[in-house]
Amino acid sequence: MLRPYERVHGRLGRRRAPPETPLEYQEQVRAGPIQPLLEDLTDAVNEGAYAGRWPDPERVRELARQIK
Repeated sequence: MLRPYERVHGRLGRRRAPPETPLEYQEQVRAGPIQPLLEDLTDAVNEGAYAGRWPDPERVRELARQIK
């Protein structure tokens, strides 16, 4: 899950700073047409990192496909 999330950061040209939460990053970056994808990825990362509920592998593949 984190690999697709990091790839989106690369496409946006700005990495998340270590003290910045995924939601803070999402609010600060201007993602343009990939904003919905960034929101989906942010939700998934937050669920996994903070609630221990990582998405199933098929959902991760689906999100990764949307990056291309």
